Amino acid sequence: MENEGRVNRIKQEIPEAMTVKWQKIMNNAVESSISAIAIADLEGSLTYVNNSFLKMWGYDDDKEVLGRPGLEFWKTKKKALKILELLRERDTWVGEMSAQRKDGSTFDAHLLMSMVTDEFRKPICVVGSFVDVTERRRAEEMLRETEKRYRKFLEILTDGCFVIGRDWRYIFVNDATCQLLKLTRGELLGNKITELFPGIEDTHLFYAYKNTMDTGKTNTIEAYFPRPDGTPVYCKMHVSAVPEGIVVTAKDITERKKKEAALLKAQNSRLVSIEQLADGVAHNINNILMALYSEIQLQLLFGKSKDKELLDSLGIMNKLSKRIAVIVTDLVTFSRETSTKTGELSNINSLIEKTVLLIKRRVELTNIKIVKNFDESLPDIIVDKGQIERAFTNIFMNSLDVMSNGGKLTISTKLSSTKDAIEITFVDTGSGIAKEHLPKVFDPFFTIKPPGKGTGLGLSISHRIIENHGGSIWIDSELDRGTKVLISLPIKGEKEI
Repeated sequence: MENEGRVNRIKQEIPEAMTVKWQKIMNNAVESSISAIAIADLEGSLTYVNNSFLKMWGYDDDKEVLGRPGLEFWKTKKKALKILELLRERDTWVGEMSAQRKDGSTFDAHLLMSMVTDEFRKPICVVGSFVDVTERRRAEEMLRETEKRYRKFLEILTDGCFVIGRDWRYIFVNDATCQLLKLTRGELLGNKITELFPGIEDTHLFYAYKNTMDTGKTNTIEAYFPRPDGTPVYCKMHVSAVPEGIVVTAKDITERKKKEAALLKAQNSRLVSIEQLADGVAHNINNILMALYSEIQLQLLFGKSKDKELLDSLGIMNKLSKRIAVIVTDLVTFSRETSTKTGELSNINSLIEKTVLLIKRRVELTNIKIVKNFDESLPDIIVDKGQIERAFTNIFMNSLDVMSNGGKLTISTKLSSTKDAIEITFVDTGSGIAKEHLPKVFDPFFTIKPPGKGTGLGLSISHRIIENHGGSIWIDSELDRGTKVLISLPIKGEKEI
């Protein structure tokens, strides 16, 4: 009997001990909460406040507030009384009110008020939790004002300005954008750029958009922007990253491009003369070079001289004569339009393979790995084989030059998403190109190679060859992070290039 009594006492003491323990934990949690917490009786007088409440309202001791009506701590006392009445009907109220501190100053507070009831749903007391949201509301107001000012500024811009979200939908457009694209705000906002402009995914413009979206890098590009009605507009665009996606400013330079085209047309007759002059000069220089080169070869192969200095000099002259021949060839190639030649059906993968074979020896000597990711289902397209091979060779040689200590060159081919072009990508792990040099890479005679290592015509010639085939070429690079060259060649049905 004694043991049974002891067991019963233990059973009774355990719940009581647990209740005391949990009560202590709850008290500590409430007291240390960063939210202000208060309890009021059914008449609305405060019976408990935590430290955060005292700090928020500017009091030093709970004796200053306990027993006082809760209405006194709010600027809008009528609203506070209304909330107390509502709690008797629906138990909970959430919202914001203006509170009044001890010193008379006010602040905005977010409230969560609850009516506590017993097991018979009889009201016992009111519990409130409060958070000072003054700074948040001030920040929100400043943000609204800033957004309003910037939106007004963007609206009055004469250049197009628009924001594209990460789902490729327009989320802001100004009036100039609507005029530029000949579309209304309703037709643009909320709609995907890829649906409004089918095929844009395969353009350099979209590549610039995606590059900025993925990397955060700012891009500047001049490109045709097709309007839905089919009329093109030529724009200079600056693409920048924002948290929502990208913001683009677009300046219409169509008229400038028309004037440039007219000027270029007017110069065509001069270009013909230059081509004829270049051919004549090249012919005469090559005749002299051939004689000089032949004499050097004879001396090197059959000469009887044992003079080391003389032999070294002949070797240098031999290299220099070859170098002159390359420069002359490049100048002649660049001076010509290299168009209106008859093309033939060719397999791009095969042309790349053939070009790789030409540089195989140098690749082996420089310890460069070539990775090929070819789409074997590509259709044959009509191209001038010699020109395309030359364009590829120039790109290969540039990659090899910047990977003298080894590296990797990845070559990929695929069909564009619109099935009307073949895309060729060259990615190397070389030294890359500085951002300020990127806009000039296709300029004639521009080179970042050391003196004697290049004429600066390789990429210019490649650019012209690709454009003469109706294609386009794009380069993306960053110092110490390699270079990516993207070429797009249209699938044509004509034999004239």
